[in-house]
Amino acid sequence: MKMSRKFITAGVAGFMALGIAVSGWAAEPEVMDQKIRDGGVTVNIPVVKGAAGGVDVDDRINMAIDFNIVKKLYSYLPGGGNGLSLQENYYPEFDGYGGAKASREFVADIAGFINRQLQNQAQAVHKAGSHVKQYTFDGRYQVRFNSEELLSLEQTYMDYLGGAHPNTYLDTINVNLKTGKLLNLGDMFKAGSDYLPRLNAIIAKQMEEERQLKGFFDKTVELNGTENFYITDNADLVIVYPPYAIAPYAAGTIEFVIPVSQVADIFNFKLE
Repeated sequence: MKMSRKFITAGVAGFMALGIAVSGWAAEPEVMDQKIRDGGVTVNIPVVKGAAGGVDVDDRINMAIDFNIVKKLYSYLPGGGNGLSLQENYYPEFDGYGGAKASREFVADIAGFINRQLQNQAQAVHKAGSHVKQYTFDGRYQVRFNSEELLSLEQTYMDYLGGAHPNTYLDTINVNLKTGKLLNLGDMFKAGSDYLPRLNAIIAKQMEEERQLKGFFDKTVELNGTENFYITDNADLVIVYPPYAIAPYAAGTIEFVIPVSQVADIFNFKLE
């Protein structure tokens, strides 16, 4: 059967359009940067849009990012913040009122309030004789891995409160982009697998090699599944600790890089 040029052209165009749509469905989400700044408080926040699970998953991810920032900012309030209580109330509050948009506005409001708290404290110690005139807080992030199925983010916070050096803290977010589930270390491995003994053995070997080179570690590290971690484009699983957590400040941030190939038989995700 002979087809007309018009029909063939329409068919090719339709196929191309379908191809574009399919590639769009399979694409990783967009991660845009939003900066919130108020006096000595600066926070760069990722905005996730286009997760495979749709707008609801986008909202869930963005609220999880906001929660980490708010949890850290709350710690500067007198008496510190109650992280568990905050977590129990945060998501229901914003799910019922404004979602991720209201959550991000709340971050901006809290940043301004915490800035006033920090500067009041700085002024008080300055009047008492300290050379410091301003306390600062700086929040940043890095996209460590981004695919159709999995997003891995590292959030880093640094404050200067007049001591000998700044203090560094961190959080990581790992999320299934199809379901919106926030992933802990155990979720990265097949159910019932012996992932902790396997990872601990790998880390123990790395620590021994590092101890012989630099002498940083004076104790062992035993993972329990609650650790901060991220995935890299090189298909590595990285367990990460901030300064002071397991080694002296001079050692800086400690990262144990574990090639996924070493645990591929029990790993739950394809890193493509």
